Amino acid sequence: MRKQSLLHNLMAYAGSARLSRLLMLAAMLHLLLVIALNLIGRYRLLPYTFDVNGIGTSFAVDSTEYRKYIIALVDLLERDGLLAWIKNSTPFHVKLYSICYAILGNWLGYTTLSAEPLNLAYYLLILVLVFLLGREVFDRRVGMLAASLIAVWPSLLLHTTQLLRDPLFIASVLALLLVCAVLLNRECSWRGALALACAGGAAANIIWLVRSQMWEVMIAIASLNLCLLILSVIRKRFVKVYSLLGGVLMLLIVLSLPALGRRLNLYSYPPNMISIKEQSGGGREIVYSRQNPPGSSLVARIGRLRSGFVTSYPGAGSNIDGDVEFNSFYSIILYLPRAAEIGFLAPFPNMWFVAGEQVGLAGRLLSGFETLLMYVLEILAAICLWRYRRLLSAWLLFLAATTGMLALGLIVSNIATLYRMRYAFWMLLIILGMKGALVLLSKPYEALARDEKPLSVLFEE
Repeated sequence: MRKQSLLHNLMAYAGSARLSRLLMLAAMLHLLLVIALNLIGRYRLLPYTFDVNGIGTSFAVDSTEYRKYIIALVDLLERDGLLAWIKNSTPFHVKLYSICYAILGNWLGYTTLSAEPLNLAYYLLILVLVFLLGREVFDRRVGMLAASLIAVWPSLLLHTTQLLRDPLFIASVLALLLVCAVLLNRECSWRGALALACAGGAAANIIWLVRSQMWEVMIAIASLNLCLLILSVIRKRFVKVYSLLGGVLMLLIVLSLPALGRRLNLYSYPPNMISIKEQSGGGREIVYSRQNPPGSSLVARIGRLRSGFVTSYPGAGSNIDGDVEFNSFYSIILYLPRAAEIGFLAPFPNMWFVAGEQVGLAGRLLSGFETLLMYVLEILAAICLWRYRRLLSAWLLFLAATTGMLALGLIVSNIATLYRMRYAFWMLLIILGMKGALVLLSKPYEALARDEKPLSVLFEE
């Protein structure tokens, strides 16, 4: 009876709650959190955690650097005009934040409050995309439950209040996966397939602008989608012509991104590759060096990226396998099991109760709680995959998450950085885990019909 009661309450909530209501409550929560963090910083209640601008100096160190670049861009916009701002090759997400600072900085100051319109939009967009992805693969209830859990995920909430590129990266990955799921699940018209391919290409382009290091992961996801589309045709003996063409076109767009980036001078710069130079006239000049674009050798690129993370965090207390180097494809293959262990399970339990160099004991305890919760959700995701092992879109989520986890386990040696970059792939497992929970709790709900409502209907009961 207890299981039935718990599941009944979950289903009643998910069935009656509107997405608009969830978004309204989430927006209020996010805004109150940003105001609270700015007050904490202004009155120095936690001086070693938040500065006077509301920036988390312990868990979002990059925000401090990005704020300097944002202010420099605002100066550039005011001094040299819009054309100079457009031509400047500063990171894409920094440019977006500079728009908020240019509009609101004089009233709210150059704090995270001025960036809140953009950060709030990212946060709400992530929730909408999780809902749509859960509904497209399973049903509305799964989408609502997954979005509700992610809305109150503590560390994600904190990170979405900062001046980071991660929220935009997360939203773009989810958008790309949503396009893939729709192409896989539905037979599209040629117009629909073309629109979806362009939307997926646009999402991939934003990922390229924000984190060009994930280019190979985007190729893998687009290729997986195309392979699953072909498998769907083989199984059903029905050719979804336009969906297949949409998948091919999206893969071609992803493959063309490096050439497009070189032609348009669009690159993503890590914090330690750009700096601010004070000019004699009082202005600021942004000085940066070009990041090496993806090379032809995958082994060399993986080795270069991993070496970059090792040298960027030499004294961090959360580094793992910092002495590992890749000099051949064979060495990468041998490290894959360890990469999977790091991607799916880090930080490990022996790190949960030890004070971190930057986040202290409280930060480690929070990350330990969230990782433990993810262990449970990963088990539930496995149950979901077994129950829906013939559902190709469920395998799309799992394989995309696995690809992302393996890639991060290979190249990211700093657990704190990996933790932030992994959110998008965790969310895919959370969707699977929520469906697994419903399967585990009560069999009558296993046969819930998929919701085939159009994507444009978002706010109905």
